[in-house]
Amino acid sequence: MKKLISVLLVAIMMLVGVVVVYANEAPAAVEYVLTGEIVKDEVHLSFDIANNDVGFAMLIFDMAYNPEAVSFVSVSTDECVLSEPDVDDMSEYGLGNYVYISALSEKSNELLDSNATGNVFKAVFKIVDYAEDFGFAVDVHKGDQGMHVNFAEENVPFTITYAGNAFEKIVLDGWFYIDNKWYFYENGAVVTNQWRKDSQGWCWLTESGAMATDSWVKDSKGWCYVDNTGYCVTNCWMRDSVGWCYLDSEGSQVKNAWVADGGKWYFVDADGYMVSNAWRQDSKGWVWLGSDGAMVTNAWVRDSIGWCYVGSDGYAVTNCWKQDSVGWCYLGSTGSQVKNAWVADGGKWYFVDADGYMVSYAWLQDGNTWYFLGPDGAMVTGRYNVGGTWYNFASNGVWIG
Repeated sequence: MKKLISVLLVAIMMLVGVVVVYANEAPAAVEYVLTGEIVKDEVHLSFDIANNDVGFAMLIFDMAYNPEAVSFVSVSTDECVLSEPDVDDMSEYGLGNYVYISALSEKSNELLDSNATGNVFKAVFKIVDYAEDFGFAVDVHKGDQGMHVNFAEENVPFTITYAGNAFEKIVLDGWFYIDNKWYFYENGAVVTNQWRKDSQGWCWLTESGAMATDSWVKDSKGWCYVDNTGYCVTNCWMRDSVGWCYLDSEGSQVKNAWVADGGKWYFVDADGYMVSNAWRQDSKGWVWLGSDGAMVTNAWVRDSIGWCYVGSDGYAVTNCWKQDSVGWCYLGSTGSQVKNAWVADGGKWYFVDADGYMVSYAWLQDGNTWYFLGPDGAMVTGRYNVGGTWYNFASNGVWIG
């Protein structure tokens, strides 16, 4: 930041006004208002006539500026009370850093009659260095013969009002658009390496202060993602080179937790990535996460061991019979389909074959021992008729004659 005295010497605005009027009595006054505002990476200066008791025909304006802070862009006269002005940036001619503006009224008699007020012009300066002072100071000169009602009578009284902070030192506060990037300033200093919230959401300000876009951001809580507008993405899935992540209501990557989305349940592991094609155990039991990561319900599931069945709550069914289109299967304590083994259930014994289905109304040889399984699949005991012939079976189901 340059010293104040050097800024005041460099950033000087001079107004030279010549007012030609036609009246028999001295006019009351003319009041000019100078207003400035920062719009993205520009300073917009507006020169307006707030009060005009005399009418005028011509205006000459010299505007000095600090080239280390701003550069002249243009002058606009949209809806102007004067005709298109003659504008020259004198720095192009090596005559100093100021803009010369000369404007004549198109209809001076009408202006004289109406005492018109309104905008004279709007000047635009591009900000080239936010660290410099680009406020303006004003010095008014009346010219060789002063401001006259006419050339024989007294000067025209006039005042200049400085609106807002246009002609004071401007302390940057808020959002500013610089070199196609957004920055946030507080008390004149750019904010870096932190989140900033506005009415649209949270933005991340990088080490340079520029708002991050289309990128992953890591803060003290973990990873977040900001979209192409620079705002933190919330309550949705995002994919990176590793897999799918879920960003919560604050935009943070969820880890080691269940996620409810679209009426389905998903699980993200300790690294924050969606689990798919795998079992997940919690205090209630085992659930299967399908190829899309969603918890499967009311369906058969085949894993590396075999078939299992998950119920309406998504948990694997255990220690029970389940029927499919082929027959009855028994799902063991782990939920897997039992195969080629005896099953004890309700005080009775059953046998499931190598395919995992219940054997019924059939002889079964186990080693050197024969058993008979009834029509309900239960092993018979005592005296039992098979195909019109009576057989005797021990209490453990072994055929004894």
